[in-house]
Amino acid sequence: SFPEGQFLNLQDLIARHQLAPHPFEGHVREVAHVPGESREILQALHGAEEAAWHKIDVPVTYRLEEGGPLIISVSSDETYADSHRLIAPGHALMVEPGAARTLTCLGAAVLFRITLTPDIGLTDRRLMPDDWFPPGGATPRTKRDG
Repeated sequence: SFPEGQFLNLQDLIARHQLAPHPFEGHVREVAHVPGESREILQALHGAEEAAWHKIDVPVTYRLEEGGPLIISVSSDETYADSHRLIAPGHALMVEPGAARTLTCLGAAVLFRITLTPDIGLTDRRLMPDDWFPPGGATPRTKRDG
């Protein structure tokens, strides 16, 4: 939990959760791994940091732990994207296999849990071209339930 009267910052998240630099963005630590079955990772991003558009070939659940909000934009058809805002700890979103997604921190910092079932490696994702964005645009949505 976060001490009352203080502001959440990335360095605090990195220290408290023993996170290391991620090969693409932010900081991470694997917290659970059952080979061939599942993998759980904590990841932190700083304000306005964005994970590049990418695809993962297994279902992925993103769960807000601290800070935020966290925006997850998802494009299942590579034409349109739905943008989901996780605004409170415990809010979660499952993204289907193969859907393009990007994650953005809108606060000072955000810590979220990634659950991959079955497990794959931290770098087993397919990056979209640097300038890629769904040509049909994005529709914002807010996750208000757990």
